[in-house]
Amino acid sequence: MKWNQRCPPTPLTPLNPGSMFLLPPDVGPRTFPREIVCSEVAHRSMGNVYRHDSQRLHELLDKASAPGGATMLIPDLQRPYVWTPNQVTLLIDSLVRGWPFGTLLLWKVTHQELHGIPFRPFWTVVNRIGELTGTQVTQMNPPAEYHMVLDGQQRVQSLLMALGGDDWGFALEDRDWTEEIKDRRPRGRQAKYQHWSKASLCFDLNRFIEEYKREADRLLAVDFSKVLSWVITDPQAGQSTFPKPDNYEDPLPKMYAPGNQRRFIRLSRLWREAPPNPGLKEAQFRQILRPLLEQHGVASETIEALLPPMGELMTTLRDVKLADVTFLELQPFDSQTWTPDTYNDAIVSIFTRLNTAGRTLTREEITLAWLKVGWKTELTDGRSAGDCFSDLGRDLDEHDLTLELDGLVLAASFLWSVSHNEGRLLANSDLLKGDVIRPMASALSQRWKNIQDAFGAGGKMLAQRGLDYGPRGHFSSLYALAVLWAWLYVAEIWKGDHALGELEKDDFEKRCTRSTAKYLDRWIMCSQWARCLVRVVDYTDRGIREKLGRIVEGGYLLHSLNPYRL
Repeated sequence: MKWNQRCPPTPLTPLNPGSMFLLPPDVGPRTFPREIVCSEVAHRSMGNVYRHDSQRLHELLDKASAPGGATMLIPDLQRPYVWTPNQVTLLIDSLVRGWPFGTLLLWKVTHQELHGIPFRPFWTVVNRIGELTGTQVTQMNPPAEYHMVLDGQQRVQSLLMALGGDDWGFALEDRDWTEEIKDRRPRGRQAKYQHWSKASLCFDLNRFIEEYKREADRLLAVDFSKVLSWVITDPQAGQSTFPKPDNYEDPLPKMYAPGNQRRFIRLSRLWREAPPNPGLKEAQFRQILRPLLEQHGVASETIEALLPPMGELMTTLRDVKLADVTFLELQPFDSQTWTPDTYNDAIVSIFTRLNTAGRTLTREEITLAWLKVGWKTELTDGRSAGDCFSDLGRDLDEHDLTLELDGLVLAASFLWSVSHNEGRLLANSDLLKGDVIRPMASALSQRWKNIQDAFGAGGKMLAQRGLDYGPRGHFSSLYALAVLWAWLYVAEIWKGDHALGELEKDDFEKRCTRSTAKYLDRWIMCSQWARCLVRVVDYTDRGIREKLGRIVEGGYLLHSLNPYRL
């Protein structure tokens, strides 16, 4: 059954209220999404795909940050980490107050399957200044199995920023720190130098005593967002070394400044000193804390004032460590239950329904994740796949042709299907097959100059003829655009692969231009009238793609310069 055929809804046991499967508005609560219905998956229970489970918070974090290597990873199709330092602080405050952490969605994969999935480890330092290189957790290789975080990576990464280790944290420009921490924009002109600071989340002992007394010795009433501070902890590599004017105002305190060593303790050290032992009492935690406070040079009288509330705090941190985090776990492939294609269809359908920053994840975003992994930057002047597609979009903007990133990726996929895949477009099941889609990245990066030239030539022709693309333009069929670009791309490939003399090359380009110009208006307008939409796959569409592919292979382009003679 093809994807574009209609299927009736199939009854489904209601999903658990805590489920992370977010279905489109046109899918009822007791029906499968249409794509899943249109395959063998419709006859299987979703219970074969996932199971409910829970694990203690400290164990989950250990999987994502273990010194010996992480077994909890992030698929590259996920959006980047976007939380701010203030959001991290508020998350810690919520956990100490006993508020829920929320449900995670994890995907269990074997070591063998991991090679077919683009992924990345969690960050230890989130760098947002461009000069430093962010650092990541080491991946354990090879354990029996891994877990991919499909939903919840922002929360997990935020906890790691706060609790992962001594040097974990954020590297931001000082202007951004000022706006984030002091809630005001920096005054004056942009500085000559791009000053930056790298900070870790620390516990302010002095402020804690003040807030604890203000709340009448009630720990859970304390606003920990006032007690936790982002502090520069590294005297050598914690700040930029550019010269600063005498009146320069550092946005963050320094732990190594006089008096601050007795004031701040890294939150990660308090977390580490709170064993996940339910039998420990406050008195025992006070015994654990005393040498830690002495090591930081805290005065004896201050230690005595700190130990009672800090003992209570440590029992709370211990309880947070022992808190159960619920998750849905997508199960690894089971040949007795699934075929490879139906399993991949189910997983991709779940991917494309994850709510990511208020929108659904698209097939093109998954494709781009693969392209980023397999891209050959040495063939594109050091530019990544993301950079190349962004540049391509800007080039088209110069011709008043605006496409979103998804549209560019889809059109490039079409070109690849013509030149390297016998006219076959990627199927849903291909999006989890590294051996199918990974070569696409290599092929596109190798031919990127031809792709740029084809897209640019097509955009220029449309602009010269006054044909506007878009919902309010003369046409809105991305498929029609893709065929135009594929035709020009085929011409670019043929020209590049044949040793033409100057006269032959000039004659070839003129004939291509005349042929395309002769039929361009009719192709664009008739495609629009025929509602030849981008995602409709039928015999005619595939026939065009296959014949374009045969032109590439057959080498008879000079005899096929009319697109309608395909």
